[in-house]
Amino acid sequence: MEPPVWSLKTPRTEILEKQQHHVIDSREIISFLSLVIKSSLTWIDDDYEREQIWDEASKRLTERCGRTGKV
Repeated sequence: MEPPVWSLKTPRTEILEKQQHHVIDSREIISFLSLVIKSSLTWIDDDYEREQIWDEASKRLTERCGRTGKV
C-alpha cells in the first residue's frame, strides 16, 4: 500500500477509502492463501509439486503476518 499523500488537495475521505480497499484486498489474499494451504491439492499428481505449492503459500502468508518465514 502506498503511503497517504500529505497534501491539502487530497480529501481525507479519499485517503480513508484507499486504506479500506487495501484492508479488504489483504483479507481476500489471506483467505485465498489459507484455502491453498489447507487444500489437499488432489488434482496434482506429483507430491513434490504439492509440497512446493504449500511451502510457497505458507511463505506468502507469513510475509503478510509480518514474519519472514526464515529459519
